Amino acid sequence: MDTREIEAFLAVAEELHFGRAAQRLHLSTSRVSHLIRALERRAGAPLFERTSRRVHLTTAGEGLLAEVRPAYERLSTALRQARESPRRCTRSLIVEITPVGAEAHDETEQRYRMRDVDDPHRPELYFSHAQWDAFVHSASARQ
Repeated sequence: MDTREIEAFLAVAEELHFGRAAQRLHLSTSRVSHLIRALERRAGAPLFERTSRRVHLTTAGEGLLAEVRPAYERLSTALRQARESPRRCTRSLIVEITPVGAEAHDETEQRYRMRDVDDPHRPELYFSHAQWDAFVHSASARQ
């Protein structure tokens, strides 16, 4: 099935009007009619009953709508989440500078602590300014 056929079917099923469905999809009315006819050929049954004054779903159309609408909505949600996922991967970190010992006044003896603000259960990362040696400590052990 073509995505455009499904979109046309859903639009006509919701609007119950080929012209309004075409406007909504930014297509011509004849293109929407063509897509619906192609889908009806695939389905092997008429999906809409059309008169000069009225359009309504047939029993086959109602059955197809009941199956297609939730699947299309899940697919649309999955695609939207995939588009947004790079933005959701951005993490916020807090960086603290603390002396290693009581007498640590030299910059080389300072230690940096990074903590993930978005997920307090993730481990904290500690590193020394002088060597930039990194090692991981459990966040729960420090809190």
